Amino acid sequence: MAKTEKLKNRILKLNYLSIIGVVVVFSILSFASVYYVLNMSLQRDIEFTKQEYINAKKATIKNQVDNLINYINYISKTETQKKLERLKQDVEFLSDVLKNIPLEKLPMFFNRYIFEHSFYKVIVRENNKVIFHHGNLPEELFDYKPIGKIDIFIKNKKYYIFAKEVKINNRHYTIILGLAQQDIDKMVQKKVINLVHTMQFVFNNGYISIIKIENFNGGRKFAKFVAYPKNPDWEGLYLNDDKKDAKGIEYRKEYLKLITKKGEGYFVYWFKRNGKLYKKISYVKLYKPYNWAIFGGIYIDEVNNLINLKKQRIKNELREILKIYLIISTLFVVVVFLITKYENKLLKRVIEDYEKEISRKNKELEEVNKKLDLLNKNLKQEVERKTQELLKSYVTDKLTNLPNRERFLYDIKRNPNKCIGLLNIDSFKEINDFYGMEIGDKVLMKVGEFISKYTPVYKLSADEYGILGDDCNVVHDIVEKVIRNIEKNNIKIDGHEIEISLSAGIGESIEKADMALKYAKNKKMGKIVIFDENLEIVKNYKEYMEWKNIIKQALRDDKIIPYVQPIVDAKTKETKKYEVLLRLEHNGKIYPPFFLEHAKRAGLYVDLQKVMIKKSFEVFSKIDSNFSINLSVMELSNVSFKKYLLDMIDEYKVSEKLTIELLEDEKLMDEELLGFLIFLREMVGVEIAIDDFGSGNSNISYLIRKMPVTILKLDGSLIKDMMKNENNKKLIQVIVSMAKIFELKTIAEFVENAEIAECLEKYGVDCLQGYYFSKPFDINNLKEKE
Repeated sequence: MAKTEKLKNRILKLNYLSIIGVVVVFSILSFASVYYVLNMSLQRDIEFTKQEYINAKKATIKNQVDNLINYINYISKTETQKKLERLKQDVEFLSDVLKNIPLEKLPMFFNRYIFEHSFYKVIVRENNKVIFHHGNLPEELFDYKPIGKIDIFIKNKKYYIFAKEVKINNRHYTIILGLAQQDIDKMVQKKVINLVHTMQFVFNNGYISIIKIENFNGGRKFAKFVAYPKNPDWEGLYLNDDKKDAKGIEYRKEYLKLITKKGEGYFVYWFKRNGKLYKKISYVKLYKPYNWAIFGGIYIDEVNNLINLKKQRIKNELREILKIYLIISTLFVVVVFLITKYENKLLKRVIEDYEKEISRKNKELEEVNKKLDLLNKNLKQEVERKTQELLKSYVTDKLTNLPNRERFLYDIKRNPNKCIGLLNIDSFKEINDFYGMEIGDKVLMKVGEFISKYTPVYKLSADEYGILGDDCNVVHDIVEKVIRNIEKNNIKIDGHEIEISLSAGIGESIEKADMALKYAKNKKMGKIVIFDENLEIVKNYKEYMEWKNIIKQALRDDKIIPYVQPIVDAKTKETKKYEVLLRLEHNGKIYPPFFLEHAKRAGLYVDLQKVMIKKSFEVFSKIDSNFSINLSVMELSNVSFKKYLLDMIDEYKVSEKLTIELLEDEKLMDEELLGFLIFLREMVGVEIAIDDFGSGNSNISYLIRKMPVTILKLDGSLIKDMMKNENNKKLIQVIVSMAKIFELKTIAEFVENAEIAECLEKYGVDCLQGYYFSKPFDINNLKEKE
């Protein structure tokens, strides 16, 4: 007995120590695991955040610099064209002056002219004698005979020359005007510098700056500041290449090497603030025409703040977790101690009653064996019963207790020659909304009970029921009887008397019955419709499927063909640009775009537009003609399409030739879309036109104040009937007058005869388009023509 008592006490002590020890060790290990996982996650998150932040900043500054260079190229070309046109006009003007001004007043007039046009180079010759000369032009031009415009170089500087001869009273006068490219460049550079000073960068901690490289070999005064918005006082100051950043790196030599070898690249600049080192990422790109190095720089110390916030958040979480672990562990130890104490009492009692318990368990085991024998006999029956209940629940609608859709499909498959009838409650949504869902559910049960009086019925989805019959005439008779009687007898539920009507579709398959039901409900042609191949909905579906397959095949076989139609100057009838139009070839026949609604329904519309864009961009990138494409809000709201459009413009370099024609749509007022259109106009250089203007959806105030529109294309319905409708003429005149006030160009389409063309020219329309000038033709013919 002494040994038993000693063993019992030993077991009780070990029980205390082991349980409490396990709790403590488990708490320590679990906390250590959580700490390790959180710390590893923090390190990965920090590294990922830093890299993503830097990549995003680098892409931003590169994009900003590239957009600025595109802008420089655009205004350089535009300014050169404007100045040359003005130079040509001035030659004509001076020719007229010579004819109308006394000879003694010529010197005074030319001195006054040069005072106002100091950047021009001028020679005036009477017969072979120079009577007026201004500017640095070569001596060869003093004897020059006019042959139109020429480009010459004087000491490596480019000049544009225009000349004209005038005969007055048997005297021959020659006027020669010249303009230096460097004077045009100065005007362009001034505009660019002004733009850089007014630009607002995407982020608050970045800016654009420009320096001019004087010596690509480096050294002292190798460059000077051109534009530096951060500190405008520095503009005009020279730079030395031995300047070092906070880490002692000669970063100017680094970016000079980048633009000399590659023309562009990223470099890092370190600076100190409050005794700490901070990093700035810069992107530089060389603009060779001006020897400009254009910089985009962003300070990235903001990422450290993000990282510190993450670290602090994790530390706070760890503190809270530690507190919770300590509290839980303490409570757990107390609870475990009490439980262990109680268990030890029970254990002591168990040991004392051990023998009695064994005896009792033996008796219980005998009783259990008897029960198991009985249970084994009934187990098979119980399994079969449960299986039947499960099967019934799978094929039974829970609400109405009727066979459900699964049972309906199973019975159809088992009896494929059965005719199918589908019945649907009319306006069930209104019943649900008016009476509430609870009464709506009771309506579904009552309707199911009513139909089951006439034939076995299945409860399908929502408010739909199904029946089966040997043929469609039998099903029709049953359905007709059900509908006639249910409409005579209103359903009474919870004091409400509810009128019920049903619509039905009958067919030899679920698809045909469903199509007939939709036709019955949509067209309201009767309560019961039996499927027929001549139904309008069947024809529409077949037409949709046929065109869906044709469009898919055309995309696979490269049968999407751009056509073009000329847009001519209303006065000179000279072709100004071409509109690109969508065509599809199938079985040797060319189809106009009436199939686009099918393409939109099938999700193929954007694919068609991408093919049109690629093919038309490829052609117009190789010929000297402007062109326009038609786009809608649908594709311009598609993120992947917008990226594709920008990629194609960049690949084929057609921004200066391209006009995007937009259909009037209320969705054009979307702020995000407006931002993209402004980007296309201001940064990319694409013209924006409103198509079918005057069709009735125009918000003129919005178009003028916010939209970056430069062209209004008059609605074709106004043009076609204008000679028969005086109101159309008045409306066209109003639109043209308004466009001129706001400096917008106008284009009229559907010009079908000379009478319409002459009238529109009289009203001041800028350009015309229509069958009177040319039908649309294959874009490949345009390529061959060019």
